[in-house]
Amino acid sequence: MTAITSAPPPPRADWRQQLDAWSDLVNPAVVKDIRQGLRTRSFWASFALTLLASLAISVGVWLEIRDENARMNGGQAIVAYLLCVSAVQFLIVPFTGYLSLLRERNDAGWELLTLTGLGARRLLHGKLLAYCLQSALYASAAVPFLLFCYYLNGVDVLQIAAAIVLGSAWTVLLLAGAMFAGAMSFGGKIDRAVDALTTFLVLGGLAIGAPMGFGVMYGIGLVLAKHPPSFPVGLGAWTWGIVGFGMLALELAVDFLARHNERDARGSKYVPALCCIGSSVAAFIVWIVWRV
Repeated sequence: MTAITSAPPPPRADWRQQLDAWSDLVNPAVVKDIRQGLRTRSFWASFALTLLASLAISVGVWLEIRDENARMNGGQAIVAYLLCVSAVQFLIVPFTGYLSLLRERNDAGWELLTLTGLGARRLLHGKLLAYCLQSALYASAAVPFLLFCYYLNGVDVLQIAAAIVLGSAWTVLLLAGAMFAGAMSFGGKIDRAVDALTTFLVLGGLAIGAPMGFGVMYGIGLVLAKHPPSFPVGLGAWTWGIVGFGMLALELAVDFLARHNERDARGSKYVPALCCIGSSVAAFIVWIVWRV
């Protein structure tokens, strides 16, 4: 009788091979933009300035509360922190996303990305995700200091949570709007005058959107925190609605970019964005009725 020998087990993949296999599943635009963003001096300068500004505010608050007769209101401290975060999240991050699309067009990066099989949707979605991750890195420099306001008078933890969530949603909205403006530049020949005008309009829009974002973070967050039972519904309605309008702007950018840069333009998916907006309106009505 011949002995039956079992086949040797297949060799286990090295962790480097597994990491390479997982990285192939990631959108190349995400990896490309994150690597480029983390290498720039502007990113680290903005991150360091945000960190130093938050630290300076915290030191000022600590010096203020050392005086026994002084009563530092947490509302004053949270306003200072949110102003610091708004300058980065609502101005620098969306404008950098807009410039990245212009760089793809001017450096012929779009043609190279299309060779990898990327379409307009994957390109814009990847860029949006990459700059949202960079925005999260910026926020990580200020959020620990923002939580310091909880130990002061006049600030509820619900208000801090609402400010973080609503600020993130508003960043998505401004990023999608900036990328829509950048996608519009792919329609014709490169014209410096048109680019300058578009850049001026984007800066003007961000200059208007940044104070509005600060008002949403602070004002709406304060209103939501005053009624804890309806807090989840109200926060979900506002967040879902803001993100829905951002999705709609991004799909418009996808549609425009696909029509001018792909032979077989794929239709945009407006239905999810419209459903997002519609459901947020329904939740907003429920929130209003609940508060009354």
